[in-house]
Amino acid sequence: MKKHFTLSLIILLFLAVSLGLTACWNPIAGIIQKPTSEVTKVPAATDEAAPAATEEPAPVETETAPATEAPSPAETPEAAAPTEAPGSEPADFEPLPGSECDELSQEMSSVLGVEFSLTKEVSFQDFVTGTSGMGCAMSATGDGNDFENQGIVSQDVTLRLGSLGWSPDMQYAADGPTGTVVGFRKDNQLCLLDASWEASADAECDPDRPISECELTPEQQQFDIVLTCAQSTEEGTSSDAEATAAPSEAATSTPAPETLPEPTVQAPSAGVPPPEQARRIVFEPGATSATIDDSVAAGEVDLFVLQALAGQTMSVNLHSPKGSAVLAIWGADGTVLISDHAGARDWTGQLPSTQDYYISVSAVAGTSTAYTLYVSVSALPNPTPGPQPIRIEFAPGTDTATVAGSVPPGDVAHYVIRALAGQTMSVNIVNASGSVWLAIWGADGTVLISDHAGATSWSGQLPLTQDYYIDVISQAGTTPGFTLQVIIPPQPGPGPEPPTKRITFAPGSVSAIEQGEVAPDSFMRYLVAAMAGQTMTVDVSSAQGDVVLVIWGADGTVLLSDHAGATSWSGVLPASQDYIIDVKPMGVAPTFFTLQVTIPPL
Repeated sequence: MKKHFTLSLIILLFLAVSLGLTACWNPIAGIIQKPTSEVTKVPAATDEAAPAATEEPAPVETETAPATEAPSPAETPEAAAPTEAPGSEPADFEPLPGSECDELSQEMSSVLGVEFSLTKEVSFQDFVTGTSGMGCAMSATGDGNDFENQGIVSQDVTLRLGSLGWSPDMQYAADGPTGTVVGFRKDNQLCLLDASWEASADAECDPDRPISECELTPEQQQFDIVLTCAQSTEEGTSSDAEATAAPSEAATSTPAPETLPEPTVQAPSAGVPPPEQARRIVFEPGATSATIDDSVAAGEVDLFVLQALAGQTMSVNLHSPKGSAVLAIWGADGTVLISDHAGARDWTGQLPSTQDYYISVSAVAGTSTAYTLYVSVSALPNPTPGPQPIRIEFAPGTDTATVAGSVPPGDVAHYVIRALAGQTMSVNIVNASGSVWLAIWGADGTVLISDHAGATSWSGQLPLTQDYYIDVISQAGTTPGFTLQVIIPPQPGPGPEPPTKRITFAPGSVSAIEQGEVAPDSFMRYLVAAMAGQTMTVDVSSAQGDVVLVIWGADGTVLLSDHAGATSWSGVLPASQDYIIDVKPMGVAPTFFTLQVTIPPL
C-alpha cells in the first residue's frame, strides 16, 4: 500500500511539473505576448491595478502566508506595483519624463494615423537582461483598415523614432506567428515596440496561423500596437532592503546591456544560402543602379551581393504586393546594416568599408511573393583622402589630352577637366599594366559612369557646363601603370542654361504640378526643398513619351541618373536639403511635358 501511495505521489508531481513547463514554453511568443498582456491591460483602465492586488493575496492566504507576503502590501495601493512587476529589482527602470512620454505618444499617433492612448506608469520588463521596473506606455488598437501588416508598422515606427534620435537595438528583435517586437535605444532610455495581431472571433482562422494565410476581411484583422518606454535608474536607487539582500545583483544590473553579445552576422534568422550562392549584382556601363524582378518562395531567402567602396552611399528599395517581403543587409566582415527583424523595405546609408555587401530578400508570414529589388550606389567624389585632383588641360589647337600615371593597390588617381554642355567627351584607359577601371561624374553630382560598371572607356554628350571628375581606380593587390586619354571635340558656343524654377506646394497640399516645353539638347530644371525621411515621388509624362528624369541632392547624392531612362522615381530622402529635378528630352523636336512632385508630410 505504501509503495502504491509513493508511486501515485511521484506521478502527481510529474504531471504538475509537466503542466507548469507547458504553460511556460513558447520561446518567441512568450517574448511577444508577455509585454503585450502587461501593457494592454494597464493602458485600457489604469484603475485595474487595485483589483489585481486584492485578487493576488487570496491564494497566498490559503497556504502558509510566508513572511515575504506581509499583510501591508495588500492593504495599500502603493504596494500594488511590486505585484504588477514581480522581481528582486523593480527599480532598475523608471518612466520617461512626462513631456517625453507625451511627445512619443503624439509621434506614434502621427506616424501610424490612429489615436494612441498614454499610460504614464506601467510595469516594464527588459526581457534581454531580466531587469524590470516601471515605464510609460502608448497603445492603440485597430483592424486591417488601420494597419496593413506588422512589418509596415515596424518600418514606419523605426523611421520616425530614428528621426528623433532613437536607434534600433537588434538584441530585442523577435518574431512569432502572432507578433513582432523591436527595441530602440537613446542614451539610457529603452523603448519596446510590440505589434501583435489576431483574427476576430467571427473569423474562421486558427489563432496560431499568420493572418496572411487566412481569408480575412480587413475588419476581421485585429491589431494591437504598444510602445513601452523607460529609462534606467542610477545604481543604488533601489530600496535599501534590495541593496542589502542582493548587492551582487544590484551591482551588475546596470552595466549588463554593455556586455551582451553583438548581433549575429547572418542577418536573416533562417534559410540564408551560403555566400558562394549569392547572385552578384553588376551595373550596366554608365549606370549607378540595377533593378531585379523575381519571386521568393515561402520559407526561402534570395541572396544577392555587390561590391562597393567605403564612403559610398547605397540605397536599397524592395517592392512587393502588400509589403510581403523584407530586406536584410550586411557586409562580408559581419557588419549588419539592417536586420530582417526590422521589417524594412528600404535602406539608405553610407557604407563603412570597401568590401562585398550581401542583400537578402525573404517573404513574411510564410507566403510566396513576387518582388522588385532596386539597388543604387552613388559615385564617390573622393573615395580616399589624398591630394587635389590633377587638372587636365588641352594644348592650344588640340582636342585631345594624354596623361600617364600609376595608382597604389586599392587607391584612386583623381583628375578633373572643364567642358561645355552639349560637347562630346571620350575617356579611355590605354596601356594599363594591371586591373583598373573608371568612374566619371559632374560637379553637380550627375554620374556619367559608375566604378561598378568595371569599364575602361566612356563616351557621351555632356549635360552641363561644369567641371567633370575622372577617377582611375585600381583593384586591391595591384599597382598598375596606365595612360589616360581624354578627347573633347569643339562645338559652336552653347546657348545659356535655362533658369531654375522652385516648386512650392499650395497650403494643405502635398503635391504640385508643373508644365512646360523643353527644346532638343536642352533641359528644364526644378528645385524642391524636403526633409530627411520624407518620401518623394516624381513623375513626368509627355504625349510623345520622349523625356526622362534626372534627380539628385544639393550634396551631390544621385537619386536617379539620366542613364536610367526613367520617367518616374519614388523613395525615402536621405537628407534635409534642396533636391534638383531635371526634365531632359530624348527626341529631336520640342516636347511638351507635365511634371508632378508629391511629398507627404512626415
